[in-house]
Amino acid sequence: MSRDAEEPNGLLEQFQSLVASVSGIDGTGDLSLDLTLKAAGDKLGQLIHVLAVPHWFGAEAVRIVAGDQQFGDDPESLLNEVLRMPWVRVHPLGFVYHDEIRGKLRDALLRHQSERFREICRLLRVHVDELLDRTHHEGRIDSDTSLRRAELRRERVYLTLGYSESEGIVQLEQEFGLARREKLINAADDLIQMAREQSSLLSPSGRARIDLCSALLAFDSRDWDGAIRMLSGLNLDVLPRECVNRALLHQGMALERSGRWSEAKAFYLNRNFRRRVGGAKQDPITQAKVHQRLAEVYFASRDLKRAESAGVRSLKLNQTSGDRLGEAINLRFLGIIREKLHDTKEATALLMRSLSLFEELKLDGDAAKVCEFPVSLHEYCRA
Repeated sequence: MSRDAEEPNGLLEQFQSLVASVSGIDGTGDLSLDLTLKAAGDKLGQLIHVLAVPHWFGAEAVRIVAGDQQFGDDPESLLNEVLRMPWVRVHPLGFVYHDEIRGKLRDALLRHQSERFREICRLLRVHVDELLDRTHHEGRIDSDTSLRRAELRRERVYLTLGYSESEGIVQLEQEFGLARREKLINAADDLIQMAREQSSLLSPSGRARIDLCSALLAFDSRDWDGAIRMLSGLNLDVLPRECVNRALLHQGMALERSGRWSEAKAFYLNRNFRRRVGGAKQDPITQAKVHQRLAEVYFASRDLKRAESAGVRSLKLNQTSGDRLGEAINLRFLGIIREKLHDTKEATALLMRSLSLFEELKLDGDAAKVCEFPVSLHEYCRA
């Protein structure tokens, strides 16, 4: 056989040998990606893997995760090597991999070197803290800086979850609560999706608390059916009491918001609900919320006597716990009931107390709503 006839078989054998060399248990499962990493060499290939842990990276991140002893080169040179890869693109905070490639690299590292993954998360968390400190020292408060800080805080949550579940969950709930208060739906969703990337490292309780955040986001987005479905599917047994209370109260409120008043009433009066939430005898704030929800459903069904009774119980608990906002809300509610019962004098007195509290709390929107009710308040509100 001629040399020309043998050569294609030789190339095929070389290719097959190369494919076999990247088909081991430490691969990503993507043949073309594994071949590229093989060609890059063991050291650079490992660096490429660890840079998939964060959502973006730069020369400082390369310096932190590489280590001089392991790679023997300066961060800029190493970064330039990584930037030659076809799946790298520019990011406002440095560089980032294409989402699909990052996912495969990140998952492979987590699957085969979980302790290394956790250590990278710990190291980069320190780096993100430093970046946050720098943005605060800059002293700027423009929109770009605010967005950058928010992205850094989300990355801090993600990285912290990678090596310390307890600390990470606290940070997650703080950041999520801030996003909810500021009605930043997209930012809250990004935070949840980033937290979910760490799910395999978390306990059932940690995963359930992320699920609760997701359900609350559906609630905030007015996706009542989605919120009810997610909240009813939560594993309450692995959640702390305060999370159980929040989940059950929001499930009831989602039923209310969707107009399913009879279902909401049955839900609040259900023995399981009362056992779960009603068991918090030493928690007047939660008990006040339970009575307030019952007052609302009784009001919706035009049972004003029971609505008023539940509202009074809620108000007393507000006063016991010092919950000024809850007190203002209940005073407004009770004033509306008295107005419905044509007791104008008592309605006006209750609404005036409510208005005073809302003004004290600087809640102008709520104060304005109080002024919409009886004619007797109109002159005061115009003053």
